[in-house]
Amino acid sequence: MENTASIVNWFKIVVSDIDKATKFYGTILVIKLNLLEAPVYKMVLFPVDSLKGIP
Repeated sequence: MENTASIVNWFKIVVSDIDKATKFYGTILVIKLNLLEAPVYKMVLFPVDSLKGIP
């Protein structure tokens, strides 16, 4: 059987204050989230290891 430890691939949580949300989710999940800024939006990503998935 294949490893399904990181079966969640993508989900979206829409927020009005990305900095506050990043701090909140980073704190409750005990993980450092990574900010990705594009010209028209910002999003926060979980750190990922391409071989192991999300730690």
